[in-house]
Amino acid sequence: MSINSAINAAVSGLTANSSALSAISDNIANANTVGYKQNTTEFMDLVGVASSAANYSAGGVQANTVQQISQNGTTQQTTSGTDLSINGQGMFVVTSTPTPTASDPRSYTEAGSFDVNAQGYLVNAAGYYLQGFPVNTTTGAVTVNPSDLNSLQTINVADIGGTASATTTATVNANLNSAQAVSTAAAAASGGVSTVTTTTSTVNGQATASFTASPVAISPAMAAAIGAPVISGGSATVGSGTDATLAVTSSTGTTASATTTITAADLLAAYNNATNPTADPADTSGVTYSDGNYFYTPTADAGFTAADGNYTVSITDSAVSATPYNASTNNMASGAVTPDAQITIPIANSQGGQQTLNIDLLKSPTANQWYAEVVAPNGAIQYGANSSLNNNQLATGILTFNNDGTINLTQSTLFGGSTTPTLDFGASGTTPTAATVTAPATTGLTGYSWGAGLGIGAQSISLNLATSPGGITQDQSATTTESISTDGTAFGQLDQVNIDTKGFVTATYSNGVTKQIAQVAIATFANPDGLTAVSGDAYQVSSTSGSFNLKTPGSAGAGTISPDSLETSTVDLSSQFADLITTQQAYSASAKVITTADTMEQALIATIQ
Repeated sequence: MSINSAINAAVSGLTANSSALSAISDNIANANTVGYKQNTTEFMDLVGVASSAANYSAGGVQANTVQQISQNGTTQQTTSGTDLSINGQGMFVVTSTPTPTASDPRSYTEAGSFDVNAQGYLVNAAGYYLQGFPVNTTTGAVTVNPSDLNSLQTINVADIGGTASATTTATVNANLNSAQAVSTAAAAASGGVSTVTTTTSTVNGQATASFTASPVAISPAMAAAIGAPVISGGSATVGSGTDATLAVTSSTGTTASATTTITAADLLAAYNNATNPTADPADTSGVTYSDGNYFYTPTADAGFTAADGNYTVSITDSAVSATPYNASTNNMASGAVTPDAQITIPIANSQGGQQTLNIDLLKSPTANQWYAEVVAPNGAIQYGANSSLNNNQLATGILTFNNDGTINLTQSTLFGGSTTPTLDFGASGTTPTAATVTAPATTGLTGYSWGAGLGIGAQSISLNLATSPGGITQDQSATTTESISTDGTAFGQLDQVNIDTKGFVTATYSNGVTKQIAQVAIATFANPDGLTAVSGDAYQVSSTSGSFNLKTPGSAGAGTISPDSLETSTVDLSSQFADLITTQQAYSASAKVITTADTMEQALIATIQ
């Protein structure tokens, strides 16, 4: 009956317009949703089965709601480096879990409001985790498999935040003041020795020699302060086949022996008397040595036969009473001796922890030389058996400088004359190499390792101490450390994340390390409007969308990434309000058709009654 078909058609009109109203309502509600795609309701008429020209039967209407996924919204700039929009075709690949398995579904979205969560993952406002192609940490290359979702990884910027590299090279640029006064400990270390070298010649068949004593252990000013004389000159006569003879006059004019020959045996006796000067015994020639004045030792045994040639006599000032510096027993590392200079080198260990190396320096009485100790004060160093090192020392010896102030590593004993010194640390808990000791010695140089309590790995540090324009110099200017340059990085916390137009995710850490972690993946579809919508402004593959095609941004038709921006909703509120009016009118009209048909049926029933 035509009236019944009219009622059915009106009901379909109510249903279709209700569906349209729902789509409009959804659109208006998501007008500010990032990446939201507007829903459009399309109406399709239905033809009555028994309809004819003479007897028309209404078929009604059917509504079909389509989401315009392929339509792009406008781009809105933001201040967040992890906000992303796609300029062109494609969608972000996301997952609902940070560690998806092969069977877990992947979703696709253009809602790029990503942020770093507490675990370091990039997650958008709907809770989806961003996927990308991993960057090879060695080559920086990215491998793309267009059809393999398992080739992607969930992007995490925190899991390498602790990545640290141990220091392997340290370059020092420093100056030591050549005018630095010699400390009493350093002076005592050399025994207060001045060196006198005699050069012989032959006159009338007899060898003669003259010499000048040059005090290097103590300066004249220091000698005056402690009341000790300084040997300044004299002469010697060397008779062939006899002991060396010489007469010495002190700086005060006092003559040790004016007319009497002083033999090598006399000199040795006088030196031995230095340990107990109050005895003041006379020498073999009857000469008495005053306290603290003339204590000498020949370099040869007493009674040596003096052949023609050069002779060296060591002159010892017994008035130097300070405890002598000794690298093993009275050193700078222990704090017993205060260094004249200290160079501090910060390094990073295998776990990114900070260690400190010090080069402690003490001016030697010998010109152009400094006592030196390399120390790891907070290193808890473990030594091999019979080690001569202690107090966290890594090396001890002398640093030698040339006359022009440049360092001479070849003549330096600190690193055994090596021009490329290296500090080799064993891992914590490992047993360092023991010293090879030859009698009568009881100790020697050994290997060393980080202390077991530190729990850190082995490392080798190359020290550049003579690299131009840096290096260690000795000039007559203030002692200063100009610069210390080291490689290696300590543990770093995440500072910021940036994503460029090619989709490369770069993390910057507090230790200065910058890492490219991944490249954002873009998925394209033959029919994006055929994707199936899921909650969270995301979509999944359907039979009508076609399969995905994974690409890098800007390649093979995929859009580029616009960082610091978001794609706005495609909803146009003005058109939605217009559609709302027409939908309301159509719904009301359909309802009116039902009431009219009902009235007509009631009239028909009334005629029967």
